[in-house]
Amino acid sequence: MHLHLTALVQAADISSAFSNLTTLITGYLAPVVGFALAVLGYMYITALDDYQRAAHIKRAIGMVIVGAIIVAIAATASTELVNNIKR
Repeated sequence: MHLHLTALVQAADISSAFSNLTTLITGYLAPVVGFALAVLGYMYITALDDYQRAAHIKRAIGMVIVGAIIVAIAATASTELVNNIKR
């Protein structure tokens, strides 16, 4: 019985650790993405004369957006996964 109780306490610690980690990551996600988009937007506006550079910057903007979506999905999925394992 003691071993089972210890496993439950460890599961609760892991759940809270993942919850705290996902909160931390998603908390910093919006400011980092916003800053990256602001910088890339400025670079895009100043690069309109150079079509190749503008194309590279548009691709970088797309990568930032896709990366943010992937991180948001991963944070949500990890929280749900840990909650399901805990049950």
